[in-house]
Amino acid sequence: MIKDIGLRFNRRYPSQNQENKSEYVRLAVWVLAETILKYCPEGREQSLAMTKLEEVLFWTDAGIIRED
Repeated sequence: MIKDIGLRFNRRYPSQNQENKSEYVRLAVWVLAETILKYCPEGREQSLAMTKLEEVLFWTDAGIIRED
């Protein structure tokens, strides 16, 4: 249980390999964001889709940096 707390709340700095993985995901999400803005009409649905993409980046970065 204590290890889980450290995994969640300790500050971590990404290695170069982790930075590369994060950047690859970021570029893929960027392309998807552009696609959503192009094809999904403005409104609540588009807004929620963009918010979910922000969540994707957040959780992906967390997963990448927490890897052992």
